[in-house]
Order: sequence, then structure tokens, then C-alpha cells
Amino acid sequence: MSWPINELLFYGGVIVAGISIVAAIVCFCISKVRSVTLNAQLDAEYGEAQSKNTRNRDMGRQK
Repeated sequence: MSWPINELLFYGGVIVAGISIVAAIVCFCISKVRSVTLNAQLDAEYGEAQSKNTRNRDMGRQK
């Protein structure tokens, strides 16, 4: 069975698009996991991050 060039290009494009979507999902998952582990490491080394409101309130008490 020989495929016409139009069908070959169409199905090839569909396959490439599908692979791109799967790769994007994998990259997103990897970056999310790395972000969580990095935040856990930073919290362990430097403590929990304070919000701006908490910092401003604490600075007002020191004066």
C-alpha cells in the first residue's frame, strides 16, 4: 500500500504534534518535582519564607 504524500504529511504532523504534547507534559512534571524539592531544600536551609505583610508587621514591632 503506498500512501499519497498528503496523507503521509498529515499523519506525520499528527504524530509529531502528539509527541510534542507528551514531551511538554513530561517537562512540566519534571520541573514541578524539581521546584518542590528545591523549595524543600531552601526551607530546610533558610527557614520558611515570610510574606510581605508579616515582615512589615514584625518591623513595626521592633521600632
